[in-house]
This record gives sequence, structure tokens and C-alpha cells, in this order.
Amino acid sequence: MCKIADLREVRKRVLKTRYRVNSLSSVAELASQPDGCDYPVLVVCHSFDADEYAAAIQIARQRWPGIKILSLSAPYQSSKPYLSDVVVGALAGPYVLLATIDSMLQSAGALQA
Repeated sequence: MCKIADLREVRKRVLKTRYRVNSLSSVAELASQPDGCDYPVLVVCHSFDADEYAAAIQIARQRWPGIKILSLSAPYQSSKPYLSDVVVGALAGPYVLLATIDSMLQSAGALQA
């Protein structure tokens, strides 16, 4: 069986093919990001429970008001995906994830090469 850490690593590798990635594994890590950090997109994994999910989005919106938030969802998830800008199924695959992030970056005027 695949562990959450393994899935996070695979997702990070996929995202790194196109973007600069800072992989964080907890809400505390998100909250402790240095003041100079400016993230155009936050991808929130379906492995966060509902409280962690809400806290991560609240922290991100407070720290980076223009941030776009993409939530990865799973059928069993009890989080609140309406708090994010976009929801993508966790099993949708890398092409859907990358295309969605590209679209979010374009709408934010921050598409990276």
C-alpha cells in the first residue's frame, strides 16, 4: 500500500517538472514560512483533515491575499472544498493537475516558464 508521504513525493516530482515547488507537510510549516515568501498557488492535499484544511486556507489567505488555492479532493474527504478556488480530484492524474495550475497562474498573471 502506498503511504501519504510517498504520494506527496510523487506529486512534488510531477509539479517540479513545470514549477518551483516548496513542499510542506503540515499547517505549522505553512504558518512558519518566512515573510519574504510569496506563493501564487497553494495546493492543499486531500490528506489534511477538515480542521487542518480550513486552517491552511485561512493562513494562506491572510498571509498572501492574492493566492489561488487548489484543493485535491477524495471521495471520503470531509473537508470544505468550497473554501478553495478550484477543486481537482486526487485521482484525476498529473495532466489535469498541471493544466489546472497553468490556468490558475495565467488568470493570476503569474505563469512561470
